[in-house]
Amino acid sequence: MRRNYFGHVSRIRASSRFHNRGEVLSLHSGYRRAPGRVVRRWLASPGHRALLLSRTPNFAGAGSYRGRYGSTPATIWVVQFGRR
Repeated sequence: MRRNYFGHVSRIRASSRFHNRGEVLSLHSGYRRAPGRVVRRWLASPGHRALLLSRTPNFAGAGSYRGRYGSTPATIWVVQFGRR
């Protein structure tokens, strides 16, 4: 959010200890945290569902951040998947 960027391609790496196996992202306006809603949306998307249910990664890290995306209050959710 500080860089006003939302997307899968980034120069920032989550960790050098793991090989990245993918990520799922969600951006919505407002500050309401609704993890169930976000997960339901991911599971309704074939590509996101496949990654969430994949057995290839053996590590995952999840988080959310509330702030401003551009001039709009927003919440971003991310889950990073990795493998050693």
